[in-house]
Amino acid sequence: SALVARALTACGCRAADDREASVAYFTEAADLARKCGDSWWLVQTLALEASYGLLFGDPVGVPVAAAEALEIAVAIGDTFVARQCRYI
Repeated sequence: SALVARALTACGCRAADDREASVAYFTEAADLARKCGDSWWLVQTLALEASYGLLFGDPVGVPVAAAEALEIAVAIGDTFVARQCRYI
């Protein structure tokens, strides 16, 4: 459900210094958001994953999450997240 996706995203943020755990939470949250059709939350989750990856040194995961978030943000008209992802 959408609420579980949001809780998992929060767990991903909380576990950001443990990249393995954080990526697992963000991945599960993104999968749930996709299944629920919640594009807005999906873009939030992917942008957070990219931001925390940048902060905690995940050079491989950052561009992947940021690119997907940018594509979705542009499609749904979320200009703030689109700018954030271009910066990342």
